[in-house]
Amino acid sequence: MIAQILRIKTYMQLRRALILGFSLLSLILYPGNALFSEKFQGPISPKEKRIKDFKGELNENKQDLPEEYHLFFQELKGNYAIFYDLDGQTVHFQYRRNKWDRDAIESVHNLLSGRSYKVSGDFLGVYYYPSVKESRSSILPLFIAKKDVDLRTKKDLNTIPIYKLKVYNESYSDAILMQTPEE
Repeated sequence: MIAQILRIKTYMQLRRALILGFSLLSLILYPGNALFSEKFQGPISPKEKRIKDFKGELNENKQDLPEEYHLFFQELKGNYAIFYDLDGQTVHFQYRRNKWDRDAIESVHNLLSGRSYKVSGDFLGVYYYPSVKESRSSILPLFIAKKDVDLRTKKDLNTIPIYKLKVYNESYSDAILMQTPEE
C-alpha cells in the first residue's frame, strides 16, 4: 500500500515537472519573447503604421483617416467585425445592417481570430469613450456620426473609428519568417 502511494506521489511529481518544463519551453519559444523579437516577423511588420500614428498625422490639411488598414481580426460583436493593430487599438467595421441580415453573416464567416487582414471601408463615425471624470453616468460609448466628428475628436485616443466594411483580404507573408544571423 505504501509503495502504491509512493508511486502515485512520484507520478504526480513527474507530471508537475513535465507541465512546468513544457510551460517554460513555450515561454522561451514564444515569438513575442525578447529572445526572438528582433528576428521574428509576422504577417504585419512591426514598422507598419498603427492607429495612433494615423490619428497623430491628422491636421487641418489632412482631416480624413485612411480607408484601408492592415490589422488583426479579433471577433464579431453585434453588427461589427472588430480588428486591432499591434498596439491593441481597435477599429470597428460594420458588416451588417441588423441581426437578421443573413447575407452579411455569410460574407464574414471565414474571418479567423488572430489572423491579419487588409481591411477597407467607408468612414461612418467614431465611438467616443468619455473618461470617468467627464461623465460618471455614461458607461456606453457615444456614437458620433461622420458629419458631426471634428478633427480633435478624430485625433483623441479614446475614440474608435467606425467604418462600413467594403472588402477584406487575408494577408500572407512571402518573406522568410526567420532570419539567419548573417542577415
